[in-house]
Amino acid sequence: TIDQAVNRSLKENVIANEPVRATDFSLAKFQGDTATEPLETEVLIATTTINRSVRLDESMFERQLRRGRLPSDLIFGTDELNHLQANRIIVAGDALRRSMVSLAAAVKKGDLIEIRIEKGALSVSATVRALTDGSVGDVIEVVNAESGRPLRAKIIDIGSLEII
Repeated sequence: TIDQAVNRSLKENVIANEPVRATDFSLAKFQGDTATEPLETEVLIATTTINRSVRLDESMFERQLRRGRLPSDLIFGTDELNHLQANRIIVAGDALRRSMVSLAAAVKKGDLIEIRIEKGALSVSATVRALTDGSVGDVIEVVNAESGRPLRAKIIDIGSLEII
């Protein structure tokens, strides 16, 4: 019944849009009930202070087990950290939350990026300067750093372009 779940914590994370069963809940209530095991969740904790607009990196965090109620917007995985930047100062010891970060530009205005164009046995490389910020999948204007020739490029990954 619903009374079996009210004021009880989940034993572990559940998948969105999947049914939650009574067995998914701890026997302990939130308010001081010590009848069962405490809930422990592995979270990412900042090991250093991270300034606003800094791109995140796995080396800035460590995994720690935390008990009890946790914010609903915690970030658990490190796979996409390099695509995020701090949108406020993150202090050492803070658990990483979605509200602390935003999507980082994969290429920033003024970045110098080496490109390579290959056609059969012919390979040409050049350095271009980004004229605007952009995210993966965006088409941006770039200029050849040597000749000044304007080009259009699609952002493939962080610091990686494909001339179109």
